[in-house]
Amino acid sequence: MPIAKRKKSFAVFSAGAKKITAEDSIGFFRKIRSFASVFFFASSLIALIPPLELLSLFLGRRKRAGLWRKTSAPILKYFFILGGLKIKIEGQRNFQKEKRAIYAANHLSGIDGLVLIFILGPDAIPLIAPTGCFSFPFSYWFRKMEYIDVQRSNLEKIKFKSSYKPEQAVKKAIKELRKNHSLIIFPEGHIELQRRLLYFHTGAARIALAAVEKVVPVGIIDIDKIIVKCYSFISGTIKVVFGEPINLVDYYIKHIATIKEASLKLKKEIIDLLPKRYFPLGDGEKHPEKTAVLFNIDYTLYHGNAQRDFIIYLWRAGEVDLKYLLAVFYYYLLSEFNAITKEDLFSNATLILKDWPSYRLEKSAMAIFDKKLKFNVYEKIRTLIKDHKERGHKIILVTKMAGVLAKCFADYIEADYWVSLCLEESKLKYTGGFIEKCFEEDKAKQVLRLEKILKFNLKQSFGYGHDEEDLPMLKLVKYKTLVNPKKDLKAYGRKRRYEILKI
Repeated sequence: MPIAKRKKSFAVFSAGAKKITAEDSIGFFRKIRSFASVFFFASSLIALIPPLELLSLFLGRRKRAGLWRKTSAPILKYFFILGGLKIKIEGQRNFQKEKRAIYAANHLSGIDGLVLIFILGPDAIPLIAPTGCFSFPFSYWFRKMEYIDVQRSNLEKIKFKSSYKPEQAVKKAIKELRKNHSLIIFPEGHIELQRRLLYFHTGAARIALAAVEKVVPVGIIDIDKIIVKCYSFISGTIKVVFGEPINLVDYYIKHIATIKEASLKLKKEIIDLLPKRYFPLGDGEKHPEKTAVLFNIDYTLYHGNAQRDFIIYLWRAGEVDLKYLLAVFYYYLLSEFNAITKEDLFSNATLILKDWPSYRLEKSAMAIFDKKLKFNVYEKIRTLIKDHKERGHKIILVTKMAGVLAKCFADYIEADYWVSLCLEESKLKYTGGFIEKCFEEDKAKQVLRLEKILKFNLKQSFGYGHDEEDLPMLKLVKYKTLVNPKKDLKAYGRKRRYEILKI
């Protein structure tokens, strides 16, 4: 059985039940209204760039960012009016615009920051994702307004080198507080892909403790009923609840707490402001170490077909002849039209590797994964994996791809185990065949065998898959999630109350 054990990890989070989303009910005229408000917002920002750049030449450097922030305020107001977005505030006595504070909120959508800036005013500065993640003109304005953009992962450190490293962002945030600016922070670091709370990073607690500043917990509610995707939405009311300010310094000293415990204290305060539908599934489980999280790779963890991409890169590197590449894609097309089975496809495709030394394939896989494939791993799915690991769950990859390539993915996301296609070897060379299958029902069989070995409990476990091949595996677990499914499978999943994720 092709099970590869890894070092022990820890994990957090969940899948879920069916929810009624804005996408299910949005009409044509509502789409037009949404488009019009976003178009007005973006075009106004673009039109104001030249005059503001000219006016900035006559201001000192310290006043320029304030000019851009104050100019954006009325545009933001009309964006909400035109879009039919109403904001209902509760706990208004817990914040005052003229007094600095740290506002920490849950993160349901891409406009959460705009909502809080609209309420708190231009002197509130948010910590945001790298500006390179945003489209023009928003990226341009965010830089001019000197918002604090933070590298949230090693991949973002490579792609967005001009953004602040986490430790630099903390120092910058403290400086802004000393300038009497408030801060807006989303401790989860990412938008909640499943509309439920994620793991809290410790940045907000670190800033509060270092600056000796109170934190105001904020609950953003019902925005998930309005947002369709990113900046596309329908009209409706967004509820924003401001909790009582908390003094993390007193808590830290009184309870002799760690930074992580202070962060968990903040999370609890935010949870108390939210309805239960935002709580992670499986929250409060007694034995999280017995929870398995099963992940397919293609179109679930990885944007595309990783094995197909790997073969193309092998050909570009001159390690595979063109005739073999064409043969593989011929069989691939036959399988797509159901002329042959997936097992027949792999039986023919693995013949490419006949007489290859095993070390050669491993070396090629590692090099191609590091240079190419890892950049197609969904960052949002990695966030879910991080959340599961923080809760103590076991991360297990279940894939039909060859084990040598599956291992690269397992190393990259720090999975605990992986189950994959096992290639046959003889005298340290591949024979062109395989000795263990991992297709459709085989995936379920492999998982059941693994359950007996590792003693985890499928009745409290999670599964993430993409297509019909993953259904036997998903049927074994309690929390089932389809990632980027096709139309028919999406309908099948919704009927059975599967979680549906589109990335």
